[in-house]
Amino acid sequence: MLILAGGIVSTLTGNSGITSNARLSKIMNELSKYKEEVELYKANKIVENEGFLGESLFAGKDSINYNIKSDEEIGNIKSIIPNITDEYINILQIIKGELLIKSKDKKQIKAAQLVGIQVNPYDITDDGELLSSNGNLLLMDETGTLTLPDTIKKIGYGAFSGVEGLKTIIIPGSVKEIAENAFSNNKTLETVILNEGIEIIGGSAFSQCDNLVNVQLPSTIKKIKNNAFYYCINLKNINIPLGVEEISAYTFCGCRKLEKIIIPEGVECLNYASFTDCPNLSNIKLPSTLLKIDTLAFSNCISLNNIELTNNETFKIENGILLSKNTSDIIFIFPNYIKQKDNFEIPEGTKYFNISLAKYINLKKIKIPSTLKDLNASLLPSSIEEVELNLNNDVLENDKENKIVYMKKTNELCMCYSKEKTINIKEGIVALNAYSFNQATSAEYIILPDSINYIKNQAFTNVNTVKEIKIGKNVSKIEPCFKYWNYNGIVTIDSENKNYMIEDNTLYTKDKKTLVRVLKNIYETYSVKKGVEVIGESAFMVQSNINRIVIPDTVKEIKNNAFSYCVNIDEIEIPNSVNSLGRSLFVDCRKLNKVTLKKKEQFIQNAPWGAPKGMKIVNWI
Repeated sequence: MLILAGGIVSTLTGNSGITSNARLSKIMNELSKYKEEVELYKANKIVENEGFLGESLFAGKDSINYNIKSDEEIGNIKSIIPNITDEYINILQIIKGELLIKSKDKKQIKAAQLVGIQVNPYDITDDGELLSSNGNLLLMDETGTLTLPDTIKKIGYGAFSGVEGLKTIIIPGSVKEIAENAFSNNKTLETVILNEGIEIIGGSAFSQCDNLVNVQLPSTIKKIKNNAFYYCINLKNINIPLGVEEISAYTFCGCRKLEKIIIPEGVECLNYASFTDCPNLSNIKLPSTLLKIDTLAFSNCISLNNIELTNNETFKIENGILLSKNTSDIIFIFPNYIKQKDNFEIPEGTKYFNISLAKYINLKKIKIPSTLKDLNASLLPSSIEEVELNLNNDVLENDKENKIVYMKKTNELCMCYSKEKTINIKEGIVALNAYSFNQATSAEYIILPDSINYIKNQAFTNVNTVKEIKIGKNVSKIEPCFKYWNYNGIVTIDSENKNYMIEDNTLYTKDKKTLVRVLKNIYETYSVKKGVEVIGESAFMVQSNINRIVIPDTVKEIKNNAFSYCVNIDEIEIPNSVNSLGRSLFVDCRKLNKVTLKKKEQFIQNAPWGAPKGMKIVNWI
């Protein structure tokens, strides 16, 4: 009977079935024992110290942490489960006091579930990258503290962007890289604890964390990428470790409470706008190794009156100006030097003037040397009424009658400084450069000649008094942000223009198949007209009041930055007709919580297309 019974069992389940059940039972016994040891450890800790909080316990193969742990204490998960086998030390973790398993083995998963051990809900790749997932929020406790397990090697793109209630981050040394937008737009974040071992802080990693005050960077940091601490408006203190070789573009831009900074030896470059708009920065120390300070590195640092050069042979300070030793490049003009003047003379020998004087509206006159090769009107205050150009300058022309400065050889308009209400740009000018009308502070009507064929981005930025801009029939190229951040007035285009048309203050190509740019301020919802096939680059960029865009099924392509900086869009649906989305489509759409695509998963490349919150908001249906 027993043999027969055994034979019957074998027939029903097979020998492999008996083996499988035996393995399941073995795993259950092991995991059950490990779970009991965790509970015993927590109970003993409470006996030792009533202040111990079980939910504060985190442990993995490399570390252990809890609320009353001393800095001297070391250990790992084996401190809690002494007899844990090598098989399990890599896949078991204690997170918030609970034993979790991270495994793809079906038997291990089933056994864990049967004994009450949760399968780790965090989306971690085999390489140790924590991906953007709603499950990540379980790592944050009720006090707003986020403690990451030491199995994580990289915090992925947008993993914790825009998390409500996040106050403290503790990142273990096992993490080598914090990826782009990992913690951006967290408005309650106050403290970041980065342990030794972290090497890379990605672009915009902590961008616009409004309440972040102090950051202590470990000595292992090698790279801090673009926009890493962009507009952390309350950041007061940060150290830059010795291993860093460059300060990337916009890294500390907009850190308005930052008062002083020491750039350590070894740093060779301060990139574009790295400290722009830090109005309380008063003291900075530059190392001997510094070879390059890029354009606008200290723009709008209106309190910066003390720059210390330590044995640096590349730069010098002379007459209130930080210069390159050969005087060909002006790096910074000290505020105390410039704010008492009513005119400023760009020093002879300067080829490119890249310092912003825009804040100094006390200046009425600018003097341009013979050596200057270009003029960027955005760098000059809107108050400029007079321009004096050295007659030996063979690049620029100053038309005092019409109050314009333009390029001699190319006839591109650099600056109009007329204060008249109606401005007629003279025939012969063929292009409008960026900020061409920055100094035309009274302009209401701007009439362009038929000779104009090219209007560049930001040509009409800051012309806030404008009521109408008339564009002629021969314009063949209009860059989409030609009226960036300026929704005042209307734009009209000659009906004979073969390239563009305007309808309802929206710029289209002549065939209306491409929406180039919406020129009015949109509130709440905008519906793209049926028949449009392409939503162009930057078409809705910085429409900060829009919260919904309805896209018709005629649209096939949406280009880069089309919706960038639309900070109040919360969800968007991409129709099935769309086959291409720009890589940077949703940059800084910080409230965007849902992108729905009527496509098979990954049919359109480059997801999440710059969305700060990453893949957790992307839904394929």
